[in-house]
Amino acid sequence: MNPIESFSSVKNSQSVCKDVLRPRKISYGTLSRRFSVAVEEETKAEEETSKIILGKAIPYSDLTVGILKETYPGENRVSQSPESVKSLTKAGFKVVIEEGAGEKASFYDDDYEDAGAKIVSHEEVFKISDILTKIRPPSESEIPKLASKTLIGMISPAINSKLFEDLSKQNTNVFALDCVPRMLSRAQSYDVLSSQANIAGYRAIIEAAEQFPRFFAGQMTAAGKVPPAKVLVVSFANIHIL
Repeated sequence: MNPIESFSSVKNSQSVCKDVLRPRKISYGTLSRRFSVAVEEETKAEEETSKIILGKAIPYSDLTVGILKETYPGENRVSQSPESVKSLTKAGFKVVIEEGAGEKASFYDDDYEDAGAKIVSHEEVFKISDILTKIRPPSESEIPKLASKTLIGMISPAINSKLFEDLSKQNTNVFALDCVPRMLSRAQSYDVLSSQANIAGYRAIIEAAEQFPRFFAGQMTAAGKVPPAKVLVVSFANIHIL
């Protein structure tokens, strides 16, 4: 091959490379349509998968939420407040609550009735409800009553492995709120760990102040001056340096 033919061949190959590497111009409208189609196809696939996993959808009006009274020693909380019951009944759920379930939390039966809940006995809550909410894990006597129902609460399956196995064997749907990944913004409203830890931290400060022989904060009065305390308060939830 002579130099002229060689130069021509190289020039042609460079031209082909430029054509291959040259970016194509795609309009915003085309990109938008392609993205919309991709999202629509993905949504349809997710819906089909959900139908296979979850089965047929049940209207809220056909479901009853039951609120149980906590029986764990020293537990004063209740899984639903009258305000949250209003949200459930507004959405269409029927709500029943065990008699006296909220008394230790200063929520009374009349408050729940005004919110749209029905007051029933302990046994009736299990009998009527499709979904049960509870703070502490269920007791041994409560486990069989949860068969083929849905339980929402703090289960701690990694710690209570036998409990989790027993519930799974009897087809109990379990939503362990203590296992919800809280880094997701959509999951923040389901948080039951940091919110309760925050309260425990405040309680730790109060308990420490009771034990400390003088003021935490500094005082400056006509009678004299008291320097602020240097205190380390360690609780199960937080560490506070004052």
